[in-house]
Amino acid sequence: MPVRYLRTLPEESASTVDFARQPPDVIVVNLGTNDFAHGDPGQPFTDAYTSFLGTLREHHPGVPILAALSPMIDGTARAQARADIAAAVKARNDGGDALVQTFAFDVQSASDGYGCDYHPSPTTHQKMADKLVPVIRALKRW
Repeated sequence: MPVRYLRTLPEESASTVDFARQPPDVIVVNLGTNDFAHGDPGQPFTDAYTSFLGTLREHHPGVPILAALSPMIDGTARAQARADIAAAVKARNDGGDALVQTFAFDVQSASDGYGCDYHPSPTTHQKMADKLVPVIRALKRW
């Protein structure tokens, strides 16, 4: 994602983004599900995540960033992902960036159904929005 984030078209390296054109109000990073799907990716994940948060800050000074824990991760993987994401956020906070914080979506429930490949269903997406929107409103004082 760190490489693709800089592109308008993900597969075309020359398609760079004009970050000033439409600045975000808030950034929500919901990455790591695939990294933890096959076990603990270790320190390289935390390092890459921390670096990506730095890239986001570089392009979007003053914008709140929520480092989210995926609803698709559960059990031991969830605990490790939470710890690694928290470590990346702490590194940014310790470096003086107080506008980065963690945010955890609730684990999706089988009773709500699943989308393709175990992805969240429309019901789970609504639950995610219901949890996220008040946090964003509070951050932005909307």
